[in-house]
Amino acid sequence: MNMNITFIGGGNMANALIGGLLKQGFPSAGITVVEPLAENRQRLSSAFNVTCLPAVGTPSLGEGGGGRVLSPAMPGCDVLALSVKPQQMQEALAPLAGKLSGQLVISIAAGVRVDTISRWLGGHSKIVRAMPNTPALIGAGMTGLYADPSVDAAGRRQAEQVLGAAGKIVWVDDDTYEEEPVEEPVVRENPRMVPVKTVTPPPPPVSVVRSPPLPPVADTVPSMISIFPSFRSVPAPPVPYIPLELP
Repeated sequence: MNMNITFIGGGNMANALIGGLLKQGFPSAGITVVEPLAENRQRLSSAFNVTCLPAVGTPSLGEGGGGRVLSPAMPGCDVLALSVKPQQMQEALAPLAGKLSGQLVISIAAGVRVDTISRWLGGHSKIVRAMPNTPALIGAGMTGLYADPSVDAAGRRQAEQVLGAAGKIVWVDDDTYEEEPVEEPVVRENPRMVPVKTVTPPPPPVSVVRSPPLPPVADTVPSMISIFPSFRSVPAPPVPYIPLELP
């Protein structure tokens, strides 16, 4: 399928998708990357020979673009792939809010739902949310795709071609299952894992065994004398005197 793809963000996942598309025979002339970091633009241009722009609406000189300008309305773009970090998404989409027409928007940002992206784009609804896992970075991933009801069959095929470059895909009917609140952070590799709280039971009550009170000393001595008569006072036997004879 012939189309022009523009990536907003040139990070690891964008690299994986671009490399996979080129391996499948997709022409590099059909790929544009908007990446603010100059070193990343240089790396992408050298590795894939794709057009790199520092921002939407600015020309690219000497980076594979030949002075090409990507206007905010993006008339030469068929698919807009959002591959920026979730916390940077709203700022990245601000120049495009209310300026898209029929472009298919594909988001691979974790945790950002379709209705949120649509709001940040000024009501644009032709959006597919992609949820790839880590092996997608090496082309062996499994990516879940959710499409807004306004996406037609042609748009679904476009999304399948783009995300199929990173592995297998499966369509899902809901994009809210990742939005369940997590009460406490956990260190994990699988983003689908939900932390389980460990409840420590309270310690068992400590039983104190009390000994019976001891009788007073005045009562104890007569009782011991009655039991042991030898305890009674008797006069000591006399010690014999042995004179010491000196030499």
